Amino acid sequence: MVLKHTAAAALHLPADALDLAYRPGGRPHLRGLAGTEVSLAHTDELIVVAVSRTGPIGVDAEPVTRRPSFDLLHSYVCTPAEAAELAALPEDDRTARLLHLWTLKEAYTKALGHGMRRRFAAFGFSRDEQGRTVLADEPAGAPRWTLATHLVHDRYLVSAAHRPLLPVETASRPAPHPLEETGLPPAATLGWPLPGSSGAQPT
Repeated sequence: MVLKHTAAAALHLPADALDLAYRPGGRPHLRGLAGTEVSLAHTDELIVVAVSRTGPIGVDAEPVTRRPSFDLLHSYVCTPAEAAELAALPEDDRTARLLHLWTLKEAYTKALGHGMRRRFAAFGFSRDEQGRTVLADEPAGAPRWTLATHLVHDRYLVSAAHRPLLPVETASRPAPHPLEETGLPPAATLGWPLPGSSGAQPT
C-alpha cells in the first residue's frame, strides 16, 4: 500500500490505477508502466520507497545501532580491497563502515533485480577523484551508477543506487504533490574519510 501510494504521488496518478506486481525473485514493479522502476525497503518503523523513470533504482535501510560482525561477515560482504581498508580502522569505525557498505551493496543488487541472491563480495566500491563512492571497475562509456547514503533522523542509514539511462530533466518538473511536502528536515548525506585523510569525503 505504501509503495503504491508513494508511486502514485510521484507519478501524479491515482493509486487505484496502479497495478503492483512482482518479478521472479520478488522485485516489485508497476505493471503497464514501462520505464518506471520502484524499490522498497523497511526496517523497524521506517519505510523507504524509491521511484525512477530514468533507469534502475534500489534502496536499503538499516538502523545505525545494528552491529554487524566484521570477523563473521567480511568474506561475504567485502572485496579483498574493502576488507583490507576496513581492517585498518578502529573497531567502531570499522563496524559503521561495514554497515554502510552493506546498505549500499543491497541497494545496488536490488536495483539489478538480484537482491540477496548475489554475493556481495563479488563486486566492490571505490572512490573517484572527488571522493564520491563509485562502482569499482565500472566499464568505460557505460552509464555510471549514482550511489548515496543518508542518515535519516539520526537513527537510520538509507542507501540508494541509481543508474540513469537518459538525461534527467528537471526544469519542467511540476510542483511537488502534497504527499511529498513532509515538512521533515533534509537527511544528512554521509561522508567517510579516505585512508590517510583527515576530513570526511562525500559518498
